[in-house]
Amino acid sequence: MPTTTARIELTNDIASVSTNITASFDLLKAGSTEGMDTMTSKRKIYTSTDQVDMIPFGDAGGSTHNFVYISNASTVSTDYITVTQTDSPAGSSTEVIVEQIGRLYAGDWMLIPWNAADATQDIAIKPSTANEMPIEYVLIS
Repeated sequence: MPTTTARIELTNDIASVSTNITASFDLLKAGSTEGMDTMTSKRKIYTSTDQVDMIPFGDAGGSTHNFVYISNASTVSTDYITVTQTDSPAGSSTEVIVEQIGRLYAGDWMLIPWNAADATQDIAIKPSTANEMPIEYVLIS
């Protein structure tokens, strides 16, 4: 059985009491003890401030339970991408932002669960600059 484990460690000294948190979990298929068995990773350099579908629904293979890792690999501290969930209404070529997930500045990353249950909903990004911005993502399903 395939195994993919996500781990994070948070430490800080900004609170009155130092905090150290370590957490991990195995990425499993929905409602089972079976590990996810498909992983797609890509790295692309964006050179436009246009919003683009980074992960269209079809890339999830129709799976309703996925995890998505996104990383802004830029080294320019002011470069960021805005990550959103979008929806293309039936018969429309216009995408509507359903939810802004957040901004990833240079060096930032995120790991989120993604329910790709609706064929009109995608994960999109919008770079803050038209300068070369490398973005990496991994789709685990």
